[in-house]
Formats: sequence, structure tokens, C-alpha cells
Amino acid sequence: MARRLAAALLLLGMALFGTLSVSAQDESPELGQEAAKLLIDPASLGDGWSLHHTASPEALYSYGFEMSPDVFREGAAGVYVGPQGSRVLLAALLITENRIAIRKSWEDASNLVDRITFSLDLDYDRQRELESAEPPAGCAEAKRAEGKESGFGLPVGVTMCAIDPDVILIAAAFGAVDEHEGVAASDAVIELILDSTTEQPTATATTPATASTTVTIVAGKPSELQFEPSRVEIPANTDVTVVLRSDGILAHNFTIEELGIRVSVRPGEEAEFTLNADAGTYTFSCTVRGHEEAGMVGTLIAA
Repeated sequence: MARRLAAALLLLGMALFGTLSVSAQDESPELGQEAAKLLIDPASLGDGWSLHHTASPEALYSYGFEMSPDVFREGAAGVYVGPQGSRVLLAALLITENRIAIRKSWEDASNLVDRITFSLDLDYDRQRELESAEPPAGCAEAKRAEGKESGFGLPVGVTMCAIDPDVILIAAAFGAVDEHEGVAASDAVIELILDSTTEQPTATATTPATASTTVTIVAGKPSELQFEPSRVEIPANTDVTVVLRSDGILAHNFTIEELGIRVSVRPGEEAEFTLNADAGTYTFSCTVRGHEEAGMVGTLIAA
């Protein structure tokens, strides 16, 4: 996970040091299609924001970074500009299943964050607070930095977020974002990414079932950390076929601890299983680290 972050952090670092060109005419390698879905609509940042340009982390080859295929599947980055000189830099990186490389990448990315923050005027007491702070909701692991841009005085917040099992997000916020500053702003951007993959539902959906009915539950929609439907009704003490599908860009699972059920799916895949429950109300959730805590839960009613 971490190396994907490293690519994005290099992008952020170059922007901080003024070595990243912001010319809209600059050509960039093609963005990863799945990673690009995590680049948010500029309107979600507030009035007066626009997406200045996008780039693939592969563009960082010339700066000494190699996005190894053993670590990364793809990536995408975006530069947003807002009122009064504010700007946001985002990067989304999708990693492979090489867990050893992932850990090494996180370490490399952390070192790069240190290089980036070297250019900031830091409050070291504040840094110690951030080191012990809980990750943003939906992040399994996080690293943050906060300070002021040397020479300009703009507040800067950087949040690096690992989403199990295979996504790393980086947000750097310069100036105010929707009245937030510093890490409050970069955390808010991470939350926007997790919440804005699609529109939210206008009502709670219910899937009724009868004997021999097949129930389809979609993970990763209407937003990445939600189930659709989030409320399912089945007949009690009856075999019901459940099709679990992941329409998001993360791996998810469907877990009912009381029934001993845990079924996992990767992005674009589906799994089929049989569910039989005594009369009652059960909670189902995704137990991938950070997902349940971010609200990826639902209700199963057997009656």
C-alpha cells in the first residue's frame, strides 16, 4: 500500500517544493481507470474550486520514482485550485497482493512525508499529537503532518491513508478547504473521497425474499463503504441463495458473526452462498479493517 502512497507523496512533495509544473498544457501519462474514480468532483470541495490537471504517478519516473508492478496495479493524481490561493493535491494508488512489498512501501512513503514536511514550519508538539491520533474513519492506518508553508504562511495538512486491503490515498491541503485548515482539511478531503464514489440513496432499500428466492447484495455501492440494500428480509428457517457482488474498487466481505458467515469478494467479482437463519434480526457488516467502523453495516431480518 505504502509505495502507491510513495508515488503520490512524490507528487505532493514536488508541488510543495515548486518542482511540479501546473501548466494545463503539460502532457501526462494515462491515469489508471479504477484509481481515477477516487479523484473527487471539485464542487465537493466548495465554491470556487476546480480541477486544474490530473497525472498518473508514472509521470514521476523522471524524478527517480519507479512504480514497480510488484507493488502497484495503477494510480492517479489530481491538482485542485480554490479561492485565495488554496489548493489540494490528491493521489489514489491501487496495490498488488505482495504484502512484504506493501510494508516496505509504507516505510518509504513515510520517509517521503518527512521530506515533504521538512519544507514546512512545524509545531512539534502538534506533530506528537497527530502521531497518537486515531486514523480517519475508513482508514486502517494513517500518517499526518501539519504546518505552514515557508515563505507564504498558508496552513498545510497532509493525510496519508491506507484502506484495507489494497488502496492508499494521499491528500495535501494548502489553505482553507470548506472552512477547515491543516490536518482537519486534509482529513476532510479523505472523507470526501470515501463518501463520494456515487450519490447516496434517497431511501433505505429492502429486499424481500421467499423460499428459493435469490437475494443480491452489492458491496461498494451506492458509496464505497456501503451495502445495497442495507436492509434485507428473508423467510426464517429457509435456504436462501445470496449473491454477493463487489461494484466498488476495494475488496469487501459479508459477515454475520452470529451465523458464522463470512464471504469475501474482490472488485468486480461475485460469490454465491446459502443463508438459513432462525427468526430474528441480525447485523451484517464488512469486517475488512476500518470498513465496519466507517459504517459498512446492514440489517438482516428473518421472519
